[in-house]
Amino acid sequence: MHRLFVKAKDGGTLLRSHVWNEIVELDKVVHNTSIVWDDEEKKYEDICAKWKGDCYENTVLELGEIMDDVERGNVSLTYPVMLNPNTFETYAFPFTFGGVKLTNVSTIISVQAIQLNYFLAVSYKKTKENAR
Repeated sequence: MHRLFVKAKDGGTLLRSHVWNEIVELDKVVHNTSIVWDDEEKKYEDICAKWKGDCYENTVLELGEIMDDVERGNVSLTYPVMLNPNTFETYAFPFTFGGVKLTNVSTIISVQAIQLNYFLAVSYKKTKENAR
């Protein structure tokens, strides 16, 4: 597994649409970066650990769909767990958010950092040969 830890350049909360959009773009960069491995060009989708044929995704990034409403105060992010009101995806914020500030009713005011996770497959011939 590889992890990226992200903070806003200005030290402010990540719960701002323009900042969140940059995090989503960073995730796209990871997905589209190519490497050469065993004389073949590979992208993340080629080497990721898969579940039911799909790579693990940082589903918390789906919050971008509602980030404008979060900024305006129309949607509250509940801590420690929340259901996305559009997709019903469950987010366990302690596993992805750091530096969380809460209200007295456990809704998130600000987030200082996010952890993005990228799981890689370990079932390649070269990996198996090196393990011997």
